Amino acid sequence: MKKIIFLTITVNFLINFYAIDSSVSWKTGKNMNEFIYKSENVELISLKNIPSFYELKRKVHDKETDLDMYLSFDGMNGTDETGNYRITYKKYLSGENKSIYKKSAYFLKDEDRIELERTGSSFFQPGINLNSFSIGFWMYPVSFSSNETIIKIGSQYYNKTLNDVIDQSIIGKVEDGKVNWEFSNLFTDGKNVMSSVKVESYSRVIPEKWTFVNLTYDSYKGIIREFINGRENGIKTVTEDGNINSTVYNLRFDPTNRCSVKIGSSFEGSIDELYIIKNSNPISHDRYDKKGGTILSNVMEIDRDSAYINNITIDEVKENNSDIQYYYRFSDKPFYPGFLNGDNTEPSWKILGNEDFKSGKIRFMQWKIVLLPGDNGEFSPRFKGITLDYVKDSPPSRPFGIKVLPGNHSVRIKWFPNSEKDIKGYKIYYGTKSGYYFGTEAGEGISPIDAGMTNEIEITGLNNEIIYYFSVTAYDDTMKTHESRFSEEVSARPLEKYGNIK
Repeated sequence: MKKIIFLTITVNFLINFYAIDSSVSWKTGKNMNEFIYKSENVELISLKNIPSFYELKRKVHDKETDLDMYLSFDGMNGTDETGNYRITYKKYLSGENKSIYKKSAYFLKDEDRIELERTGSSFFQPGINLNSFSIGFWMYPVSFSSNETIIKIGSQYYNKTLNDVIDQSIIGKVEDGKVNWEFSNLFTDGKNVMSSVKVESYSRVIPEKWTFVNLTYDSYKGIIREFINGRENGIKTVTEDGNINSTVYNLRFDPTNRCSVKIGSSFEGSIDELYIIKNSNPISHDRYDKKGGTILSNVMEIDRDSAYINNITIDEVKENNSDIQYYYRFSDKPFYPGFLNGDNTEPSWKILGNEDFKSGKIRFMQWKIVLLPGDNGEFSPRFKGITLDYVKDSPPSRPFGIKVLPGNHSVRIKWFPNSEKDIKGYKIYYGTKSGYYFGTEAGEGISPIDAGMTNEIEITGLNNEIIYYFSVTAYDDTMKTHESRFSEEVSARPLEKYGNIK
């Protein structure tokens, strides 16, 4: 029984001496474009034209030369998506909630169906011997049908020799819950025509469940096979005596047959992702690539003053063993958002678990979200958004106890160390006017001077007989920008008489 888990994960990192005072969210349909840097094998799914979630990108057969017809039912115009077939009639309901990929075609009423006419580029041409082909589609029947036609290729034509109207077609239909195939008046050895070749399924399809149906025809061996969900479920040999080593009959439509295609003409249920391919290879029925997909976020500034993460809330949906892995990396300075594993200059990726974020401040953060398919590659997880609740990192308290001692062309400044445990250093601001710290002449550099973790420093190279004004700040980040307010201002006049300060 299919089990769907609707899950909101909250990872808590309690900081007992703080309360949550801010949060930042990225949600599908709101600001997810700001979140995503790039993605691989992942796509945005909209329901009723509203962006709703991200899931793995549906595997679609490559539009190579062997692809003859492709109907996704996501929004058809005048032709199928290869341009090989013109749509002459279409009436069906568009199914969003019940689909394999985006939208499906839901057939309910008697007049619901799709009709297509061949072009000069289509595979099914009249009057020629046809080569190998494969037909594949997903179906969602609503009941155990006794007789419903899913797809019909070909039409009636007038046979002058027999003076009769002959039905000449390939029909895939549901009979007593089984998907059977019938080839009517199509196989011939040049003289004789087989009126009916039928491939009967071994088992029934289950109502209200998606099933992948695949019919293959090998024109060289004369073998027709049916596969249900990738498993062979029926076989027929079309040769002179039914033996695989006998003469193979040709498959050919009469020159006057229109070779039209009808889909869902008497079927109740949904059809999605219909292919006709010009070879006899079975079509892969995996909905999603088993390697999964990735969303890589931008490098985002959580807060300019840095922050302590308090909890992380992830909005996601998982079903049938599908999963999402969350990786993160952070720094107090900007870094490149691309995949740079192994580059020692970049922060390393960590997998989200039960780590304690309260021990480290975060200013810039990036996410790598890996979506993994569920059972048999048929189920995708859904990522909807992520929210970070955090405590802003308050700047350090301003240093106090500032003392200054003048010297000859120098001063010595002392102050009490700050009590915060995350202090990374102090800066000394100086100048020749109170409150204006734009000094340039000190041997230790222009204002401000980085004193590092010391709480005492001698500043040299100053002009004697001029009053200098000083103030000290503390910082607690490696960028040296998350500073305290200025300390109390102190002043001193260097003089020659003081000699060198010892």
